[in-house]
Amino acid sequence: MILLAVVRDSFIPAHHFLKFHRIIWCLVRVITVENLEMMIVIVLVALLVVIGSTIAVSVISDNEELKYYSSDIDRCTTIVVGAKASLSGPMNTHTADCSDCDFRLNYIPPQDWPEGSMRPLYAIRGPYPNTVSPNRGKTWHPDNLEGTPEQLAAWGKESSVTGYVPQVPHTYGLYEAGYAIMNEHQVAIGESTCAARFFGVPVTYGGKAHIEINEMTRLGLERGKTARETIQVMGDMAVKYGFYGSDWSGGDMSLAQAGEALTVIDKTEAWVFHVLCDDTGASAIWVAQRVPDDHVSSRLYMLSLTLIAFFIGFCCRQCFRHS
Repeated sequence: MILLAVVRDSFIPAHHFLKFHRIIWCLVRVITVENLEMMIVIVLVALLVVIGSTIAVSVISDNEELKYYSSDIDRCTTIVVGAKASLSGPMNTHTADCSDCDFRLNYIPPQDWPEGSMRPLYAIRGPYPNTVSPNRGKTWHPDNLEGTPEQLAAWGKESSVTGYVPQVPHTYGLYEAGYAIMNEHQVAIGESTCAARFFGVPVTYGGKAHIEINEMTRLGLERGKTARETIQVMGDMAVKYGFYGSDWSGGDMSLAQAGEALTVIDKTEAWVFHVLCDDTGASAIWVAQRVPDDHVSSRLYMLSLTLIAFFIGFCCRQCFRHS
């Protein structure tokens, strides 16, 4: 109960506190274990929640703070479960928390492509229509658009393209919405936008980057039979073509949304993948780590949580081991 009071008195807004209920449950379970070492870690977590939240608030101005915590900012969270931590193998979740995004579900059938085909990289767009494409299933087809004559004219027959990549001979069938979800080989992806040190700018806005997380997940599931293959595809694409996040206007907002964390699973393995733009603005930095089979991991969006992610992960792992 002491830990609960410390978290509630920190600078985390009330609606963010609700996201902590599972973590707090884990910590309370750990408290029942008579382990001095674990108690010390719990105290450190509580202190770092306060310190991290204080820093997050202090580095932005009052106006930016209101914008940063407003309901219009994506606050996605994903949880991934290792193969032996559930009764049914690896599991993945994703809350795509966007107040105005186009969440229509789209199915892309498997397809063979002629030699020399090129695949377009579409620019990120959250609101309706997420994507307009004559070659990407029925949902995104221009004939499926609904709007006024002025809107239809503005949306055109295809979304803005940032570049093209060579198409592979065969792509797998998949479901997608705001992001790619799962392909025919049961590779599934969850997403959470995170803060990063560098932010990229797309070529359509004068930058050097060509690909963002929506297209990366689609490419990964189009070409990956396993979680490992999917991660390699996404990482290679980001490095070669340059990664950009969901905001490139500059300042704290761009840095707060410059990176991405993905949880990727297949029928046997669970992984966590991180990516951000590099300091040139034309490539990317990425890393991936396998989630141990008996572990559970969560990726949360907030800048303040980066300071305590290690400790929270450690406590939750200990909790599940003792439960």
